[in-house]
Amino acid sequence: MFILHLLLWRTRGNVSEIICHFSVEKTKVKNFFFTFGKEVYSRCMEESKRHDNYLVSILDSSGKIIGSKKRAEIDKLHDIYHGVFIFLITPLGELIISKIPSRKDLPNLYAGKFGVPVATIMRSDETPLQAAKRALKRELYIDATPTYIGEDIRTFPDGSTTYATSYFLVVEDVPAKFSAIDVGAPRATSAHELIKDLVLHPDRYAPTLKAAWSEWHARLPV
Repeated sequence: MFILHLLLWRTRGNVSEIICHFSVEKTKVKNFFFTFGKEVYSRCMEESKRHDNYLVSILDSSGKIIGSKKRAEIDKLHDIYHGVFIFLITPLGELIISKIPSRKDLPNLYAGKFGVPVATIMRSDETPLQAAKRALKRELYIDATPTYIGEDIRTFPDGSTTYATSYFLVVEDVPAKFSAIDVGAPRATSAHELIKDLVLHPDRYAPTLKAAWSEWHARLPV
């Protein structure tokens, strides 16, 4: 019971987020909620399915929309889509990073490597700003309007391409609450520490973070 109360506090009572603090495997979620009744379990699964089924615009190499796919069907290595990447900077000028979690429902390309706590795929009915605000609220429970800092097109060495990635900035303390299914435990690092570690241990960091830092660090208050 203590654990349930703690989860309710961490997730502000959002039952779909309670799932995130246990497991992304539906069988484990079902076992956990069995004693709480089928109705609660059904509500949780419905919330998860809605996120999987949002439509994402698929683009050609010129940026023209050529179709759409459900979020769960996106092939991150081959599909061209619009991503949103958010730099979180502390009031002391430190960059907030976290390890990208491994998940089975919506696999991450760079699980286990450090990235920013919030990055998302823009839905067909969203603007980049709307996508950024949604991801901040869903993943870090931060209700804020991020500052737009730029956009680029980049192909990574592994062949994955995001046609247009919009970059945003938010100044916040290290989040005390976060969705464990989407975000590893956030921590702050100074620009000096990050630059040093990128040289000594580049394999610890996702290509997306390395590319974004290289391109945009001069625009950040670090």
